[in-house]
Amino acid sequence: MKINTILLITLDQSGQVMAQIQSGVVPFPRIIKVSSPQALESAWNDEQNGEIFYDSVRSSYINKELADKMKELGIKDGTQVRVKKYRLGNQPQEYELREDYLDYLPVSFESWEDFASCRPKNVAFSIFSPNGIIKSLFFHRFIIKDAFPLSFFGEERSENWNRFAVVSETETSAKFIIPLV
Repeated sequence: MKINTILLITLDQSGQVMAQIQSGVVPFPRIIKVSSPQALESAWNDEQNGEIFYDSVRSSYINKELADKMKELGIKDGTQVRVKKYRLGNQPQEYELREDYLDYLPVSFESWEDFASCRPKNVAFSIFSPNGIIKSLFFHRFIIKDAFPLSFFGEERSENWNRFAVVSETETSAKFIIPLV
């Protein structure tokens, strides 16, 4: 069972804000509460360093200093977008694992397996969503789940993902990984 982690930014000492967040939520969320700009920066650095991931950020009853620190760090209320980076095998480069292309398929192919049977390498191609949205990407190579570090295997989202592609938006832009579902 996944437990959500919430970064709560508040000056409230009564516990009212925390109680509002916790009410009706199952399972009970883990809440990291900060009430000073220094504590906020430290908590945010922990997230940026991969030590913790906040599923959402909530601010309530804050002062100007906290609002300014949120703006300086680029923190916004709401749900975080989970984009983690992974090193594959013994390679030094890290790649983002992006979920925004789930359920997309390569144009002119019935499945990713059909596309793989053509043995593509370093080629531009197009994918389409079930809604008919078409995106152009640059294909670099296929990878399997075993190429990921052990930490990936503990993630809930990895359970049904076994094959992936390393792609980029253009031939020279940053490479990222997409799950082939």
